[in-house]
Parts: sequence; C-alpha cells; structure tokens
Amino acid sequence: MDDHETTEAEPTLVDLAERLDTEGMVGFTQRFHDDLRQGFDAINSERYPWLDDLRKAPWSGVLCLGMGGSAAGGDSSPP
Repeated sequence: MDDHETTEAEPTLVDLAERLDTEGMVGFTQRFHDDLRQGFDAINSERYPWLDDLRKAPWSGVLCLGMGGSAAGGDSSPP
C-alpha cells in the first residue's frame, strides 16, 4: 500500500440507508407490524367468521405473501 493512499471505511447498512433512502421506505418497513395489528383490530368475526379460529391458533410468526416489493411498506386505507 502506498503511503499516500488513504483507506475509506466501508459504509454500513445504516449509512447506506440514511444516504439512499430518500423516501423513508426503511421506516415504512419497520412499522409494518403496526399496520398488521391495525388491520386485525379493524376486522371482526361477524364479517369474517373464520377469524375466531385464526385468533385461537398457536401463532409463532407471520408469513406475508404478495407480488413485488413496492407495497412492502404497507400502505393502509380506511375500510
């Protein structure tokens, strides 16, 4: 290594997110669990009778399926 060369530290994931995430998508994704909780609070078993069985199930996680990633931040609208 030449004495005149300087080494620049490799940017961290946080550094890259702060620099490149100009629209705050990291924050939307971090709050995705709040959107899920609000969604479950907004529905009831009168409208969806199978919901009671779903709530009684021994859950240890959630699997979210969909197409693409543009809605990964969870854009919610009132019912």
